Amino acid sequence: MAQRRIHGIRMKGDGSSSVYHNNTSCDSSNQFNGPVENVHLFCRRRTSKDDRCLQDLRTTDLEDDKVSIEEAQDRLLPDVSCWVLDNIDFKQWRDENNSRLLLIEGGRGKGKTMLLCGIIDELRPGTKLANNEFSTLLSFAFCQGQKATNVLRGLIYLLASQQLSLVSCIQKKYNRAGKQLFEDRNAWVALSKILLKMLEDTRNQQVFLIVDGVDRLGADAAGFIKLAQNSCQRFSHVK
Repeated sequence: MAQRRIHGIRMKGDGSSSVYHNNTSCDSSNQFNGPVENVHLFCRRRTSKDDRCLQDLRTTDLEDDKVSIEEAQDRLLPDVSCWVLDNIDFKQWRDENNSRLLLIEGGRGKGKTMLLCGIIDELRPGTKLANNEFSTLLSFAFCQGQKATNVLRGLIYLLASQQLSLVSCIQKKYNRAGKQLFEDRNAWVALSKILLKMLEDTRNQQVFLIVDGVDRLGADAAGFIKLAQNSCQRFSHVK
């Protein structure tokens, strides 16, 4: 497919880029994010310790955040949605193992957030968010008005909520530190390690991570992008 240029948004895969220009209102963005296998996952009963850990980790309901954003913004126009889902960079990122990082760029008000909501809607039916019998994991977060540590907490929370076995990646340190694990001055380091451990433990599955508005994190944006790049480089199942 030839690259299309419309008015203000650029989609960059690992080797190329294409542009969509839109003058409708919407908000910020960036995004990154993986191969499908049928796997049998170890299941265990949820305990009160799991519940406490997830309650302390949780900062907001990300699926409710998405609904609130969609209700507050203009709906994604059908031609924009088609442009995104038919875009060669998006297809390569979604379908090919050697294309793991996708970046959507553009100025504020160009509709990037709604584009990402459309991508989430496209991926969701094939993931554990839609059917717990599936193996593919999808996690997403919105950075506007959030600290970088809270964005990481959101990604980790959504992964652990879909697959209870991943709570074990948090529990060892949490049992010693409690909620301060997620809030003290070393929270970014601790949370980064937890996310990477979760990705390591899901290496027989596919994992999609989508983050909107990384540029809104200010000085922390570079560290967040570096973590995304590191995740994609270390783990071939992560996008």
